[in-house]
Amino acid sequence: MLALLSLKLINMAKKLQNTLLILCAAILFAACQKELTAADVNTNTPGTSSGTAKYSFAGGTSSCSGSVINGTYNKGSVLTSINTIVLKVNVDSIGTYTIATANINGIIFSGSANFTATGAQTITLKGTGTPLAAGNFSFMPGSNGCSFALSFTANGTTNGTAQFTLNGAPDSCTSPKVSGNYFVGIALNATDTVVIKATVTTAGSFTITSNAVNGIIFSATGTFATSGPHTVTLTGSGKPTTAGAFTFTPGTNGCKFAINFITAPVSGDCKECIYLPVCVGSKYEYADTVFTPNFFDTGFTSQTSVRKADYLTSVDTIINGRVFKKVGLDNGINTNYSYVNCFNGETTVIAYNIQSTTSGNVLTAINTIELKANAAEGTNWKDTSVVNTVNYLYSSHTIVKKGISRTLLGVTYNNVILVRVDQSALFVDPPIGLVSEGYVEYYTAKGIGLIETIGYAPNPITNETYLTYHSVIKSYLVP
Repeated sequence: MLALLSLKLINMAKKLQNTLLILCAAILFAACQKELTAADVNTNTPGTSSGTAKYSFAGGTSSCSGSVINGTYNKGSVLTSINTIVLKVNVDSIGTYTIATANINGIIFSGSANFTATGAQTITLKGTGTPLAAGNFSFMPGSNGCSFALSFTANGTTNGTAQFTLNGAPDSCTSPKVSGNYFVGIALNATDTVVIKATVTTAGSFTITSNAVNGIIFSATGTFATSGPHTVTLTGSGKPTTAGAFTFTPGTNGCKFAINFITAPVSGDCKECIYLPVCVGSKYEYADTVFTPNFFDTGFTSQTSVRKADYLTSVDTIINGRVFKKVGLDNGINTNYSYVNCFNGETTVIAYNIQSTTSGNVLTAINTIELKANAAEGTNWKDTSVVNTVNYLYSSHTIVKKGISRTLLGVTYNNVILVRVDQSALFVDPPIGLVSEGYVEYYTAKGIGLIETIGYAPNPITNETYLTYHSVIKSYLVP
């Protein structure tokens, strides 16, 4: 299967060859609902009920048992079709029903249909209206039903000397730009932002805060130096408590934007990314051949060695709100650790201070997408890595072929993807500037991983391309 550490050859000033990693992990997403719990309430007026069916609510006349509420509830924001509550009932006799709550805080939940069977059932009541105030309120479906609590949030606040309006207010913000990751149970950081537009009539200071929704607040503080159009970057803070789409209103009379919170991803089966699986206990053996040219004639010397790659550890690690596997790889010389995330066939690798096995260079920081297994032939993407602290390696990846066969040392591998990576290096120290570093071809087999690596580099004297590195898989074991 996958070789966790693939060698990426670079001819940096005739010798720079360094190591890239290929790994994977899995992301799982969950549904967007929240389980109701007890809450402080302001009122609990009975609603109405009618119809021919006979039934009772789970929880009797106390708190509704197992109820689930969907949607967000903000002061002044009209409810939509996603604002519903699902209630559990026990049906004694079939027939029609119409159930509604009283008008509480400007909101009514209601629904009607037929019970066609007896026993445990669920019903869905749709919310309508516009919340009049912020706070906690209690609703009772039917004239003698259970009760459920609902929290309404207020709009945000605006302070400062500037006078301005947020574009789109009081409706949706004009073209908001949402950045970051929003996972349940993971605290937001400085990368979780929303950029909105403002029109300033009087320059001055400002502080804008959104309503508190789902444990999260967005805020910004600064100064509008001039009147006219501006952008404001709101930064999120807090820790989301529930999955789902929630609406935020920055400012006292601001516009609105929505954030979709999802359940934090967890690592799945090590073979979930079938082209680049990461399984503890996997073992690989490669025959690596390095070619050293004499640039002034056609002579070459070569040296072949056997390289082993054994997966030692795998630990889930959160990086910028995403779950990565922290994987230890022993190549027989050093143990290198890297962080790998795989979702929808796309494998992302983050690593620090990786020692090259073919040169003395150290890749100070790698942040790369190694493979997009589900993408079509011709797909291209780019990334940047840091070499020896001050220099930069630029890589342009292209999927050249998919579904091909490759015979290596007498063994034929099927369902192979060929990715070509064209490379250039920016030398800051020594100050050489941007230099072409040739290209590398990676062959990855389904269910196995990296099976072959071929590196080419330009001859600095003739500018002709020559073979500089060739690695072939000899054996592998995936538990």
